[in-house]
Amino acid sequence: MFAADLRAAGRLVPLVFAGCSLGTFDYVPCTEGAECRDAFGLGWTCGGEGYCDQVPMNPRCSLTWPEDLLVRPEDYPGIIVVGMMADNTQDYSEVQAARLPFVQADDQGALGGQQVGLVMCTYEELTSLDGMDNEEATVDVGTWLVDAVGAPAIIGPITSSLTTTLYSEVVAAQAKEVLIVSPSATSPALTYLDGYTKTDENPGLLWRTCPPDTVQGAAAAQDMIGRGVERVAIIFQTGPYGAGLQEAFLEGFTGGSRSTEIYEFDSETARDVATAAVAEANDFDEVFFISAEVTDIIDFLNYLTAYPTFDEANTGIFLADGAADIQLVEQTTGATQFYDQVRGSRPSVPASTLYDSFAGSYFSEYGSEATDSIYTAYAYDAGWLSLYALAWSVSQEGGASPIGMARGMRKVSSGIEVEIRPTGWSTVQAAFGEGQGIDVVGVSGSLDYDPTTEETTAPIEIWVINADRTGFDTVATIEPD
Repeated sequence: MFAADLRAAGRLVPLVFAGCSLGTFDYVPCTEGAECRDAFGLGWTCGGEGYCDQVPMNPRCSLTWPEDLLVRPEDYPGIIVVGMMADNTQDYSEVQAARLPFVQADDQGALGGQQVGLVMCTYEELTSLDGMDNEEATVDVGTWLVDAVGAPAIIGPITSSLTTTLYSEVVAAQAKEVLIVSPSATSPALTYLDGYTKTDENPGLLWRTCPPDTVQGAAAAQDMIGRGVERVAIIFQTGPYGAGLQEAFLEGFTGGSRSTEIYEFDSETARDVATAAVAEANDFDEVFFISAEVTDIIDFLNYLTAYPTFDEANTGIFLADGAADIQLVEQTTGATQFYDQVRGSRPSVPASTLYDSFAGSYFSEYGSEATDSIYTAYAYDAGWLSLYALAWSVSQEGGASPIGMARGMRKVSSGIEVEIRPTGWSTVQAAFGEGQGIDVVGVSGSLDYDPTTEETTAPIEIWVINADRTGFDTVATIEPD
């Protein structure tokens, strides 16, 4: 079962592409990797000396759809392959959600006669495998997906910092073209990372299905002000996500008699030192803890148990979107005394029959709940939007190309209304085949992209841990300005 394979990603075994070895062929000259893949299939690229070279399988990229795609690539001539990058241990819900559209699209029929596949790679730190940290692994697998697989698009990364790394170190530094569609990289710093001027002729290559944290930061400030919170300690993780969210919060919170004290951390030790300083001071109305890693948030709550006076003071604890994950309540059973003090924010996913349909399909495919993570809906939408963009590129741009797909992303916010569900796949292909745009309604909500920034927006939910200690309840929804 796919879920079991995904959770076992830490036991990846090095593989090589199946099929003929390089020695079977005479040297074949080339100028780009696509020529070699057209001639010999997946796993071939244009080498430094201008001849086709076979590339070893990347052991971080052993999960695929179809499941034997890299084992028997000769069975899939002409297949178009999209990549995905995540931490396959921490982000398995999002990986499963992004994979589901490819399974469903395959059931609905190929794209103009061409099958579409997915190669899923992990950038988690796997010391026993290669010793890479997650930034090094991001560059490694991103480069491999473009060179060896020829992926015109990558779904992910999940975090803002690694999305920045992928764009900066692979697209910009190596001059490699690939469309990036992240379901959950929310840093405002990403808005113009791919350029300040974006048009149909010159579209950006960095997109996301989630709103930027300018929206979430303003909502968090509005919620605290509405509850009369005056003095806030902000503990935030170094990087584009933490810095961007705390800056957006400060913009909305600063004023009147309100005050903040800021602590930044870039390591577990620095995180614990900041937590101890805040707990020992114990003179704040609320602590706003910001990290892209749910493990940081879990450790933060567990670390607070060493300070009973903090609990007695009933200081509020505010957590951002990364905390609204089932792992939080599963791994803080020793810190339940803080649960009533915990409150948080996250992008909203509206209740709808569309979401119910997705959740039912997700459970049927994987036997687990889509509600375990707020970002499963955004990841599912990212998977389908990648397919939609591919449909535009194939029908209107002469084939699967990153720029063609980016132009396709600019065609999903105006035209015939299409709900993101399997039965909409034929409608999208028909509309794009005629050069018409579509107006997408996603499982995560309306996906109306601003043509200038190529950003979408969404309401922000304020959540608390539910009375059963099994998940999260929404207590307020704040509409964006």
